[in-house]
Amino acid sequence: MIKEQSMDDNLNFKGGTKKTQQNKSLKQEIMTTQHRMVCGNCSQTTDMTTLVREEYLNGLTYGTFPVYCEYCGSERRVILDFSE
Repeated sequence: MIKEQSMDDNLNFKGGTKKTQQNKSLKQEIMTTQHRMVCGNCSQTTDMTTLVREEYLNGLTYGTFPVYCEYCGSERRVILDFSE
């Protein structure tokens, strides 16, 4: 008797494993990297690590946020995209 095995089931399982590994590496990258923004007015860097980490841990996949320069106070819009 010939037993058929669906390749799609096997690929989906491998894809699920790969997705989990990607999520782990993305989380590791987000949690270990310092995230900064360069101001267009004064060319100084503003730290936004806390914002990025908080939004990632809250489950954000995509969003736009205002970030204010620590030096001159100008507002910049930052797009956070944690989707694939």
